[in-house]
Amino acid sequence: MTVINILDEVRNWLDSEVCENFTFKKDPGKEKAIDTSYKHELVKPKAFTLYAPFDEKFPSVTVQFGNGIQSKFEESGELKLRFLFATWNPGLHYKDNGKPAFNLNTEGWRDVWNFIDYALRKVTNTNSIGPHIRIKHEDRINFGPMAENETIPNYYPYWCAWIEFTIQYGVNSTNEDII
Repeated sequence: MTVINILDEVRNWLDSEVCENFTFKKDPGKEKAIDTSYKHELVKPKAFTLYAPFDEKFPSVTVQFGNGIQSKFEESGELKLRFLFATWNPGLHYKDNGKPAFNLNTEGWRDVWNFIDYALRKVTNTNSIGPHIRIKHEDRINFGPMAENETIPNYYPYWCAWIEFTIQYGVNSTNEDII
């Protein structure tokens, strides 16, 4: 199994098993939307591989990878995966007597952590992603907020966090699955 095959399979799993169960506010892409001018639109997050296009980044989850190791003799490999979760929420948008209303607040972080909590449960309760990828639960699942110099930066109204874990996969000694 190639790294590309693994990333595609994991991204597809995220789309169907995690993203499909959520809707979040769509980032309108303009700062002036942090008021009643924002036309409240909820969308399903998208799953991406390696990088998310900026105009579709919020809401999303992006599959990235770290170090890997592979053994021809053991016919297996391991790869560290990282899921980056991103949401946008500047506050409470609602209707007041049929007119758009807005309360600015900093509670939007709850969106990304609901996303993380759900994904953590899915990963914890899943032994394999597809037929070829085993989650190495014995290596633990790590998670946390995005941080710079060990502090959580203020990117309001953008909220980001991550999950990281190791997977194991079979190694094919032929070139059949190389794209």
